[in-house]
Order: sequence, then C-alpha cells, then structure tokens
Amino acid sequence: MPALFESLEKAIYENEMRLDTLRNPGESKVAIVNTDNKSIDKFGKWPWPRHIIAAMIEILKDNGAKLIGLDIVFEEREKNPGIQEIKGLYHEILKREKDQDSGQRVKWILAKLKEIEKT
Repeated sequence: MPALFESLEKAIYENEMRLDTLRNPGESKVAIVNTDNKSIDKFGKWPWPRHIIAAMIEILKDNGAKLIGLDIVFEEREKNPGIQEIKGLYHEILKREKDQDSGQRVKWILAKLKEIEKT
C-alpha cells in the first residue's frame, strides 16, 4: 500500500512541475557550480580558504541567485598557513625583545601582529 501512495505522489509532483514550468517560463532556472581542474589550478587544492567560497556566493547573488545551497562541511576552524607564520614571528619577536631588552622599539609590531592573528 505505501508503494501505491509513493508512486501516486511522484506522478502528482511531476505534473505540478510540468504545469509550473509552463506557467512561469524562465523562472525555474537552476545552475550548478562545480569545481573542476581549471578551478583547482587557479585556487589550489581543496579545501579552499573560506573567503573564496564567500566571494563565489557574492558573485552568485550579484547574478540574481535566489537560493544557494552548499554541499560543504565546515567541521573545523580554517587552517591558514599564513596565520601560523605570523604566530611564529610574534613569538620570535617576543623572544628577541627579552634577550635584547629593547621593548619600546617593536611594541607596535607586536600589537599589530596580535590584532592580525585575531582577525
């Protein structure tokens, strides 16, 4: 009995979609954005930095996208090698400052690096 209801529901849905397409031509366009070799050559291996995904979403919105779905899992914080380098530089400056006792000279650099790290 459930199979009968399922096939009936499917038939009704297919007819609704056909009728809706006839009533609203051009409004049911779907675009699928896929990553290909050209994209990987340009942006590097996956996962891409989140600012690239955000820029892609902005481009889609600017081009009239009404609904955007992503099939991406963001389960961890973004790992950015540049941030690791900044942290290393920060700690190296701190170590050198303790060794050389010239605290005021690079205090602004330390503050700026800490600010960059937070963002």
